[in-house]
Amino acid sequence: NVTGSQTVIAKSSNAFTYTLNDKSDSLYRVLSEEEIARREAEYERKGIEEKKQQAQDRLEFYVNSGYKIFIDTCSLLHDASNLFWQNIIPFLYKYNVKIIVSLQCVKEIEKHKNSTDPELKSKAEACSRILFQLQKSNMIEIQGESEDKVFADRVFQYVFTKFRSSEKLLLITQDSKLAEDILGLNNSQSSRGYP
Repeated sequence: NVTGSQTVIAKSSNAFTYTLNDKSDSLYRVLSEEEIARREAEYERKGIEEKKQQAQDRLEFYVNSGYKIFIDTCSLLHDASNLFWQNIIPFLYKYNVKIIVSLQCVKEIEKHKNSTDPELKSKAEACSRILFQLQKSNMIEIQGESEDKVFADRVFQYVFTKFRSSEKLLLITQDSKLAEDILGLNNSQSSRGYP
C-alpha cells in the first residue's frame, strides 16, 4: 500500500501496473512497457538536468568567489574539455576572471603535437588552437618561467604550497595522484591553507 505521491511500478505479465495513491483514493492504470520506458527516461533526464545545473552553479561559485583557477594538461587534453570551456566561458566573461594555464602545461601540449600517437597528436593540435583563441579573448592567462625544466605537476605543487595560506586556489585535473597530493597540503600541520 502506497501513500502520498509515491509511485510503484510492478511487472504484471506483458505490461506494468502503475499505482498512484493520493490522500483520497487510488488510481490504477496498466501501462505498456514503452510508456514505462518513456517515463523512466524522463525521470533520468530530469536527474541529469538537475546534476548539470548543480555543476553549473558550483562552477559559477568558484569563478565568482575569488578562486584562482588552474587547469592541468590532462584536463586540457580530455575529451570533455570543449564542454568544460562552453560551460565556464560565460562565467569568465560575466565576472572578468581568467583561468591560469601553466607555461609547463603549454610546453607539454606542444611536445604532444609531435607524438607518434595520432589521437594524442590530434588532441594536442586542437588544444593548442583552443588555447590560442582563449588567450586572444582574455579567458586564460599563461604563467610561468620559460627557463623552468620541471613538469607541470611540480609547478602546481610549488604554487599551491606557496600561496595556499593567502589565496583561494582551485586545480582542475584528471590526475588523481596530483589531486591527492594537492589536497594533502590541506592537512599540513605546520601551516594551514586558506580558511
